[in-house]
Amino acid sequence: MEHPLYEVYLWNDTYVSTEESESLRPIQDEAIYEVLRMEEGIPLFYAPHYARLCRSAERVGRPLPYDDGMVRHQLWALREMNSIKNSNVKMLWARGKDKDHFVVYASPVRELSDTERQEGCKTSLYPLERKNPNVKLQKDAYRETTSRIIQERDVFELLLTDEQDGIREASRANLFIIQNGAIHTAPDASVLMGITRMQVMQSIRERGYKLVEEPVPVQALPQVEAAFLTGTSIDVLPIKSIDGQILPSAEHPIVQTLQKDYLKRVEEDKKAFRW
Repeated sequence: MEHPLYEVYLWNDTYVSTEESESLRPIQDEAIYEVLRMEEGIPLFYAPHYARLCRSAERVGRPLPYDDGMVRHQLWALREMNSIKNSNVKMLWARGKDKDHFVVYASPVRELSDTERQEGCKTSLYPLERKNPNVKLQKDAYRETTSRIIQERDVFELLLTDEQDGIREASRANLFIIQNGAIHTAPDASVLMGITRMQVMQSIRERGYKLVEEPVPVQALPQVEAAFLTGTSIDVLPIKSIDGQILPSAEHPIVQTLQKDYLKRVEEDKKAFRW
């Protein structure tokens, strides 16, 4: 578990000082988790995040014993105790030595440079398929491997390819590729169904854009017009390059429209949220 931010966090509904985090009882790998963004003190898209956390817990045979109201209260308590306005918050359902633990804490945000936000990010292909992609599991070995490759290649993200050389998703984000006017993304069953991805797909359908739910083959990259990532910390982020192949994604009208649509959805969600 990374070091919690701010002064306190919640461990099984009990306040713990972040200064004590280094001495926490060890939790096993493959903990179920959710990361949501708190903006102006409001947890964005809370309902789908909570629903996905419960689904993940059910799928691994460890149902979450906290109902919607209890989790909302813990998020509210974390916000109040730390005076949080804008931060990522992680909810971790972890297996311990003697019992399971529910941990709620402010977590580090993936930092984007001004250039990356304006022009897009650099990416690189990497052959890797995640097992059980619909369950959001914290896997230390997976994160260590992908972080190392990202650093070695000096890119922001890895685009993962399958055994058929199809480009499915990014290592920590969902992926959309625009080709011949159509927007491609991998089928729900083969990727983590991201909350930001879900919002963007709703916009795509409402706009009447053509949506193709299948991976784009690596050999089709020369025909790609634009591409972008979606995620809790990055919103809708254009891809500037894939292994050196430059893409004018930040200037593509579809990408720009979906960026604006997503920000509008964020504002609507903040207004609609109730503790």
